[in-house]
Amino acid sequence: MGFWTELSVCVLLFVCFSNGAKAPASSYARAKRGCYKMKTCLKPFPMLVDLIENDNAGALATLTYRSSLEDICSKQTQLETCLKGKRCNRLDLDYTIKAVSNSLSYICGAGRSALQTGSGCFSRDDFQSGVAQCTDIMHLDTKITTLAIQMGKAREVEFCGVFQNFLKCVHRKVISVCSGYAADFVSTVYAYSIKEMSDDIGCSIEF
Repeated sequence: MGFWTELSVCVLLFVCFSNGAKAPASSYARAKRGCYKMKTCLKPFPMLVDLIENDNAGALATLTYRSSLEDICSKQTQLETCLKGKRCNRLDLDYTIKAVSNSLSYICGAGRSALQTGSGCFSRDDFQSGVAQCTDIMHLDTKITTLAIQMGKAREVEFCGVFQNFLKCVHRKVISVCSGYAADFVSTVYAYSIKEMSDDIGCSIEF
């Protein structure tokens, strides 16, 4: 399981428990049956799944090819239609689906120009290693925050600071090896990928 997926389970469990959320067993059974169908909806977007589930920032390099970008953007409506009416009780898959959908909307919309302008960055080793450093730091910060919450010394909103620090780290690392356009694009992609989690917690993420 990639770090982002692991983080989603951790964060959303705190949110669910704090809200006292509990669904009937029959609902979980129906949702479980929908998980496989929902996962198949993601097949046309392997690079985004790789980015989110495997922490692979280099997966963005695939999108620098015009044919690849046009292909996934042409399937945006297909994804929405495929997911409509389906439910899944796996928090990690639910998070991945929402992260892919939110990121795709940005990449194919407002972020498209920035992607094309900063496209030379994403296949560089120092780009990938820089973002990986930020992910490692966020992983450690998340563990510390989780422990503090378990000990009653913090609340789940503390994750907001973890998210914001990560996005700032990504922007700083990318701009040091690429350009401002690339840094804005990558940090915003990640911001959209964590949007669902941050909204559930009540964060106001700046991007």
